[in-house]
Amino acid sequence: MNPIVQFEREFQLWMYSVSHGQLLLRSTKDEKFQTQVDVLFKNVSFIQIPVLFAGLVISEVRKEEFQALNLSPGLLSILERRCFKLEGETWRGLIVAGNICWSEDDAEHFAESKLVA
Repeated sequence: MNPIVQFEREFQLWMYSVSHGQLLLRSTKDEKFQTQVDVLFKNVSFIQIPVLFAGLVISEVRKEEFQALNLSPGLLSILERRCFKLEGETWRGLIVAGNICWSEDDAEHFAESKLVA
């Protein structure tokens, strides 16, 4: 399974908005990296990730793989969404969402994301 995107840097769960079900992960600038990376999931129905983590590899998995884990997706359906496996140096997680996009730029720490509607 080929990754959709991957980064060798620290990320944190930056923002979740009920409006449009938007989940933003952010890696801010630091001494090692001169850019900021935002990863946005839209139409999110399931989240299972830590709030601070090192490394990020995102791959899409089949809905059957998600269902085989016997995790309850709650009241929102996974039928119209995609299932994403997230992995890092010492962690694994899942997100079910309608779509994903990301950007890398020279924005400052608390700048609004260009990806968020």
